[in-house]
Amino acid sequence: LRQRGFNVVIDRKMSVIHLGNAKDITTFFKRQMWHSENYFTDLKASISDPTFILVTSFIILILAAPVLILSGLKPFLITVIAAAFIPLIFSLKRIIRSKNLGHFKKIFSIYTIDTIYVAGRSFGLLKGLKNSITHK
Repeated sequence: LRQRGFNVVIDRKMSVIHLGNAKDITTFFKRQMWHSENYFTDLKASISDPTFILVTSFIILILAAPVLILSGLKPFLITVIAAAFIPLIFSLKRIIRSKNLGHFKKIFSIYTIDTIYVAGRSFGLLKGLKNSITHK
């Protein structure tokens, strides 16, 4: 906001409500959808968001995979592997940011959560795209 010229101040009279963390996979998935539904309201800002870029790439790869199977098994497999690599990027970033390399032992669990994260963000992005097209 400050970069766009807005004055940002802290007002102690205002309160923030945090609804807590998701208690199950369905809630986590829905929360990720909700977070990404608004990417198209400010596309200019979204384009510079690495999560938006990775999620968009994931969607393109997943949508391209069935078409590429017609070209042969190799292009299909390369596309699927590339798509599977995207949640791994989030997992590696998460482990490196934690500064606890012992988390590499939990890479499968972390990768599973990040796959759900990317899938939720993908569905939300597609829902936001649909909404932005239908509301014009």
